[in-house]
Amino acid sequence: MVKVASIGMIENYFFTINICLITGTNNNKAMQTYVTLSDTMNELRKQGYVEDFNLRQTCLECRSGQFKIFTDEFKVDTYYRFEGASDPSDQAILYAISSERYQLKGVLVNAYGIYSEPVTDEMLEKLEIRK
Repeated sequence: MVKVASIGMIENYFFTINICLITGTNNNKAMQTYVTLSDTMNELRKQGYVEDFNLRQTCLECRSGQFKIFTDEFKVDTYYRFEGASDPSDQAILYAISSERYQLKGVLVNAYGIYSEPVTDEMLEKLEIRK
């Protein structure tokens, strides 16, 4: 399901937001439309996504490296795609991620050009946006 919301402003850049939910992960709840990246992150924090994940070559990392979470240890619950209104290269994806093994929920913000990051094929596949 994809919805397009109004144009918002994030750090002096205008963005439209396409909200994409992975099928079956939202338990049929009504989908909320967010205008800014910060609004979306704040709402996810209220829902328990409190960790800030960093993308590494073979894993996600949080708490200054205390946790290294590999592709078979997390799932992408939902993601939000932010696209620049005036410049298509101004794009980012906000992932809401959970790990049952470590009882963690958090967010990962990544530039849309994930393929430029030095990550493994397994990590690329896990974070790939399916149309």
